[in-house]
Amino acid sequence: MKEKWIKVSIIIITILLFMGTLLPYNYPSDIYNIIILGFKGYANTWFMTSGRTICSIVFYLFDYFNISLKSGIVILKILSIVISSSTIYIFYNLIIHVTNIKNKKLEYFILFPIILIFINYSSYEYFYYTESAIMWLGLLMVVLALKVFLNNGKNKYLKIFFCLFLAINCYQATILFYIPGLFLQLLLQKKDYKVITKELFYNSLIVLINLVLGYIIVITARYFIDFEPFQSVVLHISIINYLRRFIYLIILFYGSFPNLVVLIVLLIVTMYLVLEIKEKRIRIIVNLLLIWLIGLAEVLTLVELTSFYAADRIIFSYVSSMGMVLVYALSISNRKLIFVSISGLLLISQIINSNSISIDSRKTREEDKVYGKIISEMVKEYEEKNNIKLKKIEYCFDNSPTRGYKGLRKTTEPTCRGFCGSWIMDNIFNYYCKNHNFTKKYNQGIYRTKFKSKEWDEFSKEQIIFENDTIYFCIY
Repeated sequence: MKEKWIKVSIIIITILLFMGTLLPYNYPSDIYNIIILGFKGYANTWFMTSGRTICSIVFYLFDYFNISLKSGIVILKILSIVISSSTIYIFYNLIIHVTNIKNKKLEYFILFPIILIFINYSSYEYFYYTESAIMWLGLLMVVLALKVFLNNGKNKYLKIFFCLFLAINCYQATILFYIPGLFLQLLLQKKDYKVITKELFYNSLIVLINLVLGYIIVITARYFIDFEPFQSVVLHISIINYLRRFIYLIILFYGSFPNLVVLIVLLIVTMYLVLEIKEKRIRIIVNLLLIWLIGLAEVLTLVELTSFYAADRIIFSYVSSMGMVLVYALSISNRKLIFVSISGLLLISQIINSNSISIDSRKTREEDKVYGKIISEMVKEYEEKNNIKLKKIEYCFDNSPTRGYKGLRKTTEPTCRGFCGSWIMDNIFNYYCKNHNFTKKYNQGIYRTKFKSKEWDEFSKEQIIFENDTIYFCIY
């Protein structure tokens, strides 16, 4: 019992260090929509139309019990810590079981790469957003599905289906972790490729059925709810785009951390194991490549099919392969300290990176306040001078728009400027310009006609033009 709580404590402390400066602060750009729409309105407009029904239920409950936004954030923040630590510990026990580890020291060694599977730059947004606890609940459901598979009980596949259905209704991208997690589990059980192929096929069908059901939920919700940002969800795929995304995702700096680190870890581990282990080298190389490729292929397929933006939270199943590769290496190598050291260094880098993002995110919202005040004063002056009420916003982008403020990160969601997001354009104006109910419309044509194709690299009053009851706004 004592050892159990030591391990749980290590997991929780790592999570708290990873969250760090995020703990007392959690205001993503979406917060403007939640403030204006309220929990119920936000659930109707965004969660239901995204197929995230469990998120909707939680927000409906908050609305029903009249829970304030700050209290809701605190509740979900605490729950995210509880659920994430539970998820990691359950997965850890699964790995201990399938590897049949008896060495107490090794039990602690393997804990660190397992933590890295879940605590990395792609999971930062699983703590960042208001609905963080529900996103982690999705991952917990996936891990429970893996546990159901391992237990091999009655109605196994039906239970797996149910767990994954709950996961996809929490957050769709979480379901992509199931197949890579299952593959690692089968490798550690030393199953032959025939058994692995059969199980991956059957379980991939379950995942596919759930994705189709999730798609049906989305288009049904969007049919019944007037959803202006996206009227339909169109599935398509292009081999050229797929390959382009493949190269872009694994090589370039993408999001909050260079994705190239995942490939570097794979190469280091592969070379070390090939030099250390003389037998079955080809099998080891193939296994490592498959751990890396399965999660990557899933992410690329989802992004290409749906045209989703490959945000950090979307690529979780790919980035988690970094920890999976190290878990596999620890299970077969006699020189385990090198892989524990790599895991520790990577965890430290992730903790430093996440705290850096949180600091920049806080500065971003402070900058929003500065420009929000300027814009509200401009609106007030125009309305008083012309005795008119502004009602509409038409917005466009200049030729090279950026997402972040000058001097802050520009490649990650948490540092996205409030005044550059099309998804909050009406409500950020409604928030800073009190007693307004703006409607928004994207109109790129005004960039030439109203703004004369000018470009900016920072905020300027020239980016705002008033005409009758309309604000014309150019996003730099």
